[in-house]
Amino acid sequence: MAALAPTRATRASAAILKRGQKFYEQKKYRHAEKAFLQAMNLCMCGVAIEKEPCIADDILASISQSSLKDGLSKLSASSKRCDNQVHVDSIDCLIATYEQQNQVQLCLSLAAKMVNLCPREPKAYLRLGKILRLKQNPVLAYLTYKQGIELVQRKNPNHVMLPKLHSQCNKIKALAVFFDPITILPIELVRHIFKLLDFKTLCRSLRVSRTWKAALTTRDARDLWSVQSYNPFRSLAAPSSKALERYARYANGAIHELYIDGLYFFMQKTELSKILSLSQSLKILKAREQHQHFGRPIQNLSLKMPLSLTVLYLGRGLRLDTSVLTRLVNACAGSLQELSIFEIPECRQDNALWQWYDGWPKLESLKVVRVSCYKVLRQTSLLNDPVTYLSMSDFVDLAPNVEVVWFDYLRYDPRKLLHGCPKLRSIFIGGHASMPRPLPKMEVEVTPPEDLRELHLEESRIGEITERLGLHVHSGVTNSPPSMTSNPSPLKIPQFRKLEKLSLLSLRRLSDSEFEYLVRPSMESGTLRELDVRPLPLAALFDPAQSKKLDWFKSEAITFLSLTGFSSDNLHQHKLFDEVMSGIFDRFPNLKCIDVSTEVFPDSVLANFVARGAKKIHYRQKNSVVRADLREWARKHHGADIIGSAPPNLPSMHPDRGATYNGFIDDAIVVPPL
Repeated sequence: MAALAPTRATRASAAILKRGQKFYEQKKYRHAEKAFLQAMNLCMCGVAIEKEPCIADDILASISQSSLKDGLSKLSASSKRCDNQVHVDSIDCLIATYEQQNQVQLCLSLAAKMVNLCPREPKAYLRLGKILRLKQNPVLAYLTYKQGIELVQRKNPNHVMLPKLHSQCNKIKALAVFFDPITILPIELVRHIFKLLDFKTLCRSLRVSRTWKAALTTRDARDLWSVQSYNPFRSLAAPSSKALERYARYANGAIHELYIDGLYFFMQKTELSKILSLSQSLKILKAREQHQHFGRPIQNLSLKMPLSLTVLYLGRGLRLDTSVLTRLVNACAGSLQELSIFEIPECRQDNALWQWYDGWPKLESLKVVRVSCYKVLRQTSLLNDPVTYLSMSDFVDLAPNVEVVWFDYLRYDPRKLLHGCPKLRSIFIGGHASMPRPLPKMEVEVTPPEDLRELHLEESRIGEITERLGLHVHSGVTNSPPSMTSNPSPLKIPQFRKLEKLSLLSLRRLSDSEFEYLVRPSMESGTLRELDVRPLPLAALFDPAQSKKLDWFKSEAITFLSLTGFSSDNLHQHKLFDEVMSGIFDRFPNLKCIDVSTEVFPDSVLANFVARGAKKIHYRQKNSVVRADLREWARKHHGADIIGSAPPNLPSMHPDRGATYNGFIDDAIVVPPL
């Protein structure tokens, strides 16, 4: 009878185990827990595993040091072992029950005791490995599987569950071998790595794991959130106010740069004043609107504090109410260094033109200004309807230290611009800008500033190139500048000897003397690096008898050159075309970037450009199969790019210029009457 006692106990515990498994399937976890504990306590080994001291730290430490066998040997003196399958299955089911109740820490403790109770049982390692994976520790889970395979295989090489243990080990190996850098690298390196990501990717990185989120939102990583950019159209949803507050909290209130591409849609979820209040350390604010059908101006803006903006950029499609714009500029007048408004509002009061600068403070720190008036132009009425211009002449009184001026669709007095801004280094005057006629008299003689380094003009009549600068407007004087060899003009029209960038866009081709007068001085001085004259008057190069006129047209300093105007004279069919184009590189050996605009250059000529050292060629023709092959060849063999878009380095190619400008840029010039 005594020999039958263990058998009866085993049968009873097996029956209780089955009853507990049914409770588990029915999701009655409390009843299942009691049943599994009762089945475990009926085992003849007498091990009440739920009452044993916690040995999880000892087991896990041994696994992490790849010395599980030695760790189990040390525990064998104070612990009992049992290989009763019913006992093992009961513990395994009990751990699964606790797992369903999200008691992960209790599961980890029981799984470690299970390994100690039956070190030759694969179920123990499978269960412990799963718990470790739930706790986001794939490295320790991999070591558990690996050492479990060694211990089981030594005594039971043919165990039916060994293949499953091998399978789990192989699945998690990749996660274990390729470690998580966030958990190992110092925070300084983590910040350096994540600074290379854009803001959208940085936000997505928070969802990788809790470890990543904790590391990326610590106080030491707050500079990662100092630059924030939002594009609601690209993400198909604008961030909520709570999301903005959360991202601002990550930056600890130190948001320095804020970019919003699609402000109207963005403001459906939050107010502009709310954004500014979350960014008390904001230095750069750039916003634009992608869709032109948003015609209503932003009319509400409550500023409860002064701003310390150094850059205020309001791009194309974005229109602020005049009062809002004035309050915004006044709030950051003391610190503002760069101001860009590409659609400044038009307003009339009592049939008089509104002075948009009225009520603005002195902008002593302003260095860069870009302004263009919002004006809807209809292609059918460009030449018939007069264009209403806003005046910019008095703006120079507000910003005497400005160095870069970019404007279009504005009326201005060029002599007042030059005289009132003695520190000017760069000037861009668009083809739609206008001067009052006649210009008011000035008592002082006006010349371009000595530090002028960039000159960019768009013109419908070449005679107005110097007139744009107020230097050639007196009656009785021809529109053409004097030749380099003629007697000096009594008007003292200056020669630009220190220009680094020069672009002239005109309807009519420059004469040889005009071209020489405007380009040669700065080219011979060695300062000129970028030259963009459209159309380029190089017809003399195709006539051996006339080519000596352009002997001066060469420089080792030129790195960018536009080659346009050959189609209008049908020079592509000239027998010397390939030779002349090849000779361009003999004149400019350091030429790296070429813009051919809409010119149809043969592939052989473009290939020659690349072979001679050009790294970028810009064009605006539709792609062809041959040109696609040429692009691939240039990229693969010479590291050069043939790009089907306008070069970004020219002010006339500014991305926030309206659609009506593109025709002017690409040689289809449409200019409204003055």
